[in-house]
Amino acid sequence: MSDGNDSVFSALLPRNSRNPVMTRRSLYLEKAKACADAAKKAHDLGECIELLQVSERFILLAEHAAKSELHDRKVEQ
Repeated sequence: MSDGNDSVFSALLPRNSRNPVMTRRSLYLEKAKACADAAKKAHDLGECIELLQVSERFILLAEHAAKSELHDRKVEQ
């Protein structure tokens, strides 16, 4: 039974299969964009706000992932 959230949750999944070339940063940014896009389509203000908050968290995760990846590259050198 669908509760109407299927399209919102499916928007959180990466559009392409897990491409090994994609960084964690780019995956998080893709999810952030999907949340922001879903927020634009939300009819309920509360849902829109929650989706934008989730999008913001994905952006923070992307920033953290980018710093971690940079650190990992420096350690490998």
